[in-house]
Amino acid sequence: MQRLVFRVWAIVALLLGVRYLAWRCLYGFNAAEAWWSLVVLGAEAFLWWSLAGFVFSQWRRTPRLQTLSEPPPYVDIWIVRNTESSRAAVQTAETLTRSLDYPWHRVFVHILDTQADAELARLASAVPCEYHACDGIHTALSQVLRQAEGIGEYILLLQAGHFPDPDIVRASLPYFESDVAYVQTELRSLNRSIVDHPLLQLIPMGVAGGDAAPCLGSGAIFRRQALAELPNADWLMPVRLGSYLHQAGWRSHLCRETGVSGGLLLFRNRLMALLALMPTLRIAARPRKASQIQRFQYLWLGLWSLSGLSHFVLMLVPVFFLTLGLKPVPAFDATFLKWFAPYTLVRLSGLFIAFPGRYWWRMFEAHRQSVAQFAQSMLAVLMRGRDPQPTQPTQVLLWPQAVMWLIVAIAIGIGGRRFLALDDPAILEWACGFGAALYTLVLLGAIPPGVHWGKD
Repeated sequence: MQRLVFRVWAIVALLLGVRYLAWRCLYGFNAAEAWWSLVVLGAEAFLWWSLAGFVFSQWRRTPRLQTLSEPPPYVDIWIVRNTESSRAAVQTAETLTRSLDYPWHRVFVHILDTQADAELARLASAVPCEYHACDGIHTALSQVLRQAEGIGEYILLLQAGHFPDPDIVRASLPYFESDVAYVQTELRSLNRSIVDHPLLQLIPMGVAGGDAAPCLGSGAIFRRQALAELPNADWLMPVRLGSYLHQAGWRSHLCRETGVSGGLLLFRNRLMALLALMPTLRIAARPRKASQIQRFQYLWLGLWSLSGLSHFVLMLVPVFFLTLGLKPVPAFDATFLKWFAPYTLVRLSGLFIAFPGRYWWRMFEAHRQSVAQFAQSMLAVLMRGRDPQPTQPTQVLLWPQAVMWLIVAIAIGIGGRRFLALDDPAILEWACGFGAALYTLVLLGAIPPGVHWGKD
């Protein structure tokens, strides 16, 4: 029933969007400020395409959970250490030995080091767990597949210093239908209960990932058979690894019932997500064996990553109106609201229809974080004069976002003075301007985790 309600809503929302955009082109274009009206119209049109992508990404079936076999399958757990301390790798292994809710005679724990370290080998033997060092020829993940000690049908990958939930294996294995290559669990920062990673947030990914859940490395459980088909599998490019598996005809799911907590995680904002997705978006154009659902999911991820720029433009609408009087439409009057309000309200209500009630607060937080993070990351690129690096977890600062927040607040103050100076102000028009500005402040007030005021 919920799926039927969502599909009815989707059709109504898309039709209302076409209706509004047609009005904007025919009657709602402000010729007096044509350049600004055209920019805003482009942003609104792109948001309609993003809405279409969201509809297609949610127009799918849900995973059919499998019954865990008895005895349960063998699982190899590989803790990959790159630049982390040896103590971080040992702490992850000790957490597994103390709290993992899975039969221990069906689990094998290994530490894989990118370079030989005698001290870490000694500490690993005291856990106890196996220690291996990369041979310098193969990538870390290729080395995992070549290890003769690994006999598990499934492989759980963890980054050193990340701590899995006790039920991570038991909760994830039921998602493995016959054509599922991997299940990505949730990634959380230490001492934070919300999901920070943009490619795990509800709005772009949905609840289960649309058969094309991204591979994020740590916290992913793989079917060994699927990885064996990729001789050059690379741990350092997990998003691309996932797309290769999708191109080979495999599916993937998200398991939101369990996850991994750790230090700073990569790609904390939309810009980083887009940089990670760019090499993999070709799956929409050259899908090979990918399904139609997977192609729609990749297309939606690309639209979602870029739609932050449209949100950024729309944030400037109340700023320009309150300070300079610029309007993208002839007037923010009752005629404008007659076309704009139904489309906007129906579009936003779809977020509550698409997800169960237990996810509503997380969905709202994801909306605040993603909009604020995009503004913050774009401004950081402009102000610091260099592109952020997708392999650096703290590649942006908080202060550029704070500058944007301050600009909106100043615009409200200037708009207040202009409003009081008018003899006969248009109350509805100014109410729209102040309301949009206040909503923008709410969005920009979200502090992205992992950023700070100082220098990286």
